[in-house]
Parts: sequence; C-alpha cells; structure tokens
Amino acid sequence: MLPEQWYNSITKFHAKQHGLNGRIPTYEDIINCPYRSKGFLKRLTIDAYGTTAEDPYHKETLLVHYPLHNQTMIDYFKDRPQDLLIIKLSDPQAYQKFIKFIGVDSPYDGFPWENKT
Repeated sequence: MLPEQWYNSITKFHAKQHGLNGRIPTYEDIINCPYRSKGFLKRLTIDAYGTTAEDPYHKETLLVHYPLHNQTMIDYFKDRPQDLLIIKLSDPQAYQKFIKFIGVDSPYDGFPWENKT
C-alpha cells in the first residue's frame, strides 16, 4: 500500500469510528474516545505517529511515518523472515498466502470484509 492510500484509509476509518458526524477526529475526540480504554487512541495516533494535539492527523507527518514504520518491521524480522508476512490485500492470492502463513484451513476463497475502507 502506498503511503497516500494508507493515509486516506486510516483517516476515513477513524472519521467513521471516532469523529463527530464522520469528520476526522480532533484532539478532544481522541482523548475522550472510549475505544479499548480512554487515552488509547491518543497513544495510537499522536504518541505513535509524532503528530500534535493541534493536528493529530497531520498528513505530511503521517506520510513520512508510514514507510518508516514498515521498514522498522522489516528490520525487526530480518533474522526471522519466516515470521513476517507481507501481503497486498489487492493480490488475488493474498488470502491463500495468509492462511498458509498462519497454518489453518479455511472454507473461504478470500478475506471476508466487515468494514472495507
């Protein structure tokens, strides 16, 4: 996924789940969100991505963060490549690669979607 696609996906999803009337969440929305526990969404956005209370979904910051995060994960698993699965959900074989990776049988041909953003 390209950084721009990820940004659009996460902001659309967070707007739907946590923003007032479908808008991208503000700092107040984030700190008052009861998801998992109060403050969790702040840690997931501002603290993890390095954005600010003034602009928790600062596009340029998030676009820089995305590839850095991906590279960090690849580096972390460099000595255990068998423990990391990288797939593109648009790949028709992605689901088969996923179930093989986790070692299960599945009656499905593809990922079931509950909330496609």
